[in-house]
Amino acid sequence: MFALLTSAERYPQKLDWSERPFLERAWNWIELHWTRQVQLSSRRQYRFVEQVGTHEARLEKLDDAALRLHLQEIRSCLRREGIKSGQLAAAFALIRVVSFRILGMRHHDVQVRGGFVLVHGCITEMNTGEGKTLTATLAAIVMALAGRQVHVVTVNDYLARRDAEEMSPLYDWFGLTTAVVAEDATREAREQAYRHPIVYCTGKTLVFDYLKDRLVLGQQLSQLGIRLKDFIHRRPGGELLLPGSSSPLWTRSTVC
Repeated sequence: MFALLTSAERYPQKLDWSERPFLERAWNWIELHWTRQVQLSSRRQYRFVEQVGTHEARLEKLDDAALRLHLQEIRSCLRREGIKSGQLAAAFALIRVVSFRILGMRHHDVQVRGGFVLVHGCITEMNTGEGKTLTATLAAIVMALAGRQVHVVTVNDYLARRDAEEMSPLYDWFGLTTAVVAEDATREAREQAYRHPIVYCTGKTLVFDYLKDRLVLGQQLSQLGIRLKDFIHRRPGGELLLPGSSSPLWTRSTVC
């Protein structure tokens, strides 16, 4: 079991839910409990798989140089419009094609469905042997290309290192570096690792580093103060470990 976390912003509990405007709370509730159900229905998933297959058939005929040009287009669109853009299926297809060329592993339809659920911030449960490690690359790459910081969380250091090493050639093709944060890593090593777009670690490591940052931030720190801490963090010797901006929003996806 592992989880995929993308820190779009910083710590959600800094802004209490009751403090948000009523219309914002109502819309968020509708989006969470209705819109997402429609978006992630089985029919929508299968339709998305078909779209990915259509793009894949076209991309398979391109050489590596043409694929890299296509990558630039997808990255720009994801940065500008987010993961809800029409480029999501094209991005999955590109990852599928490149994975087969580099790793010799092509994402199966069930893995495409799993990645689709992950990028929408929901939980997907997969059976043993269905390829959770490869599934996570779909969501990790798309979210990283969209400018999100990605944390792939697994159960122990061995799996974190193994998965990061096996998938790193695929990430490298997309210009995304990876790092592993071991449970016994020094603070300096953690600071360096958390600066990478994609970080593999254990749940224990991530939770304790999160709590350390909470102690630094303090319970009553203003949003301006958090922004200042964020700025300091981006410099060597900063006080915070985990990346992110100051606004209270996290996107979490889990594979188990």
